[in-house]
Amino acid sequence: MSFIKVDEKTARKFLNHQPSMLITTSDGNIHNISAISWWSMVQDYPVCISLSIHHKSLNYKLAKQEKHLGMNILSNKHRNLYLKAGNISGYKVNKFKKFDLNYNYFNNTKLPYLNDSLVILKGEKLSEVPLERFDVFIYKINKIHVSDKVLNNGKVNWNIYKTMHFVDETTYFTPNFRI
Repeated sequence: MSFIKVDEKTARKFLNHQPSMLITTSDGNIHNISAISWWSMVQDYPVCISLSIHHKSLNYKLAKQEKHLGMNILSNKHRNLYLKAGNISGYKVNKFKKFDLNYNYFNNTKLPYLNDSLVILKGEKLSEVPLERFDVFIYKINKIHVSDKVLNNGKVNWNIYKTMHFVDETTYFTPNFRI
């Protein structure tokens, strides 16, 4: 077997395997939503995850100042929302209005979650790790809800579970991609 050396931009295309996530942030007045594909579970009990957020984004500003973050995992039918929400600045556009998103709030908060989510999580910020363009935030998950479409009477509906948006070959690679 032989190996091919690749640059960092190409290497990262091979490293992400999590389902994509839309995070929701809010300061009580301003709500924002954005796609996050760089996240990972870092501990299983209590569940803690890390995610990276770009310094220039509104989510970064809100994540820095607020204690909680919402996380939404949707099905493949929302693929365009993942792509659109990550490519438009929340500083310029209210994405909830622009995309006509149906949402509610986590109990006793002004933190939104998307009603179409298959899985919703609410996290409490534990720490931040500053990096060059992104900071890594670590959250302890204190609410996890799975849609009854996915989990019904204690049984997983695998046909629905399989529709959660996982990064696929068309997310990072174009047809006939060459290294």
